This record gives sequence, C-alpha cells and structure tokens, in this order.
Amino acid sequence: VPSIQLISQTRDEWMNELQTDNAITLDIISGSFPQLRNPDGNVIIGNIDSLREFPASFFKNVGAIIYDEAHKLSTETYQQINQFLVPYQIKQIYALSGSFHKADTIEDWTAESIAGPVMMHVATYELIEGGQLTPIEMICCKFNHNDLATRVAYYSDKKVNSENHKNHGELTF
Repeated sequence: VPSIQLISQTRDEWMNELQTDNAITLDIISGSFPQLRNPDGNVIIGNIDSLREFPASFFKNVGAIIYDEAHKLSTETYQQINQFLVPYQIKQIYALSGSFHKADTIEDWTAESIAGPVMMHVATYELIEGGQLTPIEMICCKFNHNDLATRVAYYSDKKVNSENHKNHGELTF
C-alpha cells in the first residue's frame, strides 16, 4: 500500500475478517510500525516505500501480490518493486484502484505492464446499488472573490505556505 494509514486500515480489516484463521499470520512492513514485524508471517502488508528498501531476494517466495491504489503503479517506486518481482514470475497480481488512468496514456501502459489489463470495472453507481457504498450526492461549489487584492493576499500569506500552519490561511480567509 502507498501510505501508512492504509497499512493500519488493511491490517485491521485482515484481523477483523480472518482473526480466527490460524493459517494466516501477518508481517507488517513499515518504518512507522517496526514492532509489528513478523518475519515468519505468510501475509505481508507493506508500505511501498519500506518494501523498496529490501533486497530483491526478499521477494523470491512471494506467490501473489495485491496492489492497493494501483493508479500509482506508474511511479518510480512501484517500478523498482516490479523489477524485484519480475525474475520470480509472480502468477497472481491484483491491482485495485478507484481511479485508474485513462486508457492509452503512458501511465496506463506502465500500470498495465506491471499488473496486466483492467479485467473488471465497477462504476460508482453499481457499488451504491449493490450496497457497498453509501448513496451520496456531491455538490461542488466554486467561490470567486471579486476582490483581487484579497485573493493575492491569501496566496502570498507566509503562514499559508508554512509547514506548521498549512491551514491557517484557509481558516482565516
């Protein structure tokens, strides 16, 4: 998975769904959760940036891989991991994403070279109809402030661009 938050979410979902299955043991690979490492685990949930630090030989016993947020497969990190996996001829590769790249773009071709073609596309409305998503209606509002000086002041505010006060400008604007 590409983020630390998804490691926690995926781990919790595995534990909630499969905690009674003694055949499954988890190995959590993330710089943020070193205490959850279990080198004897048979299911690895890993942060892509942490996995990149392992030698290629680490991947020799991997039988299947599931990429979450697979629209990121075209990034350099995923391509490095793929180079580790290629010699071992992984037979099962699953790539999941809510926002794949448009067909016939370089990002789409790169992702397809790693995970293969899109086999199934499920539209949002189908997930809502099937009960997997909450039915919602999204309304987008765009506010244009007529006062140019106010808009310029917002984007040039030092606190807006400060790491410690990222949202200060939005909150005060």
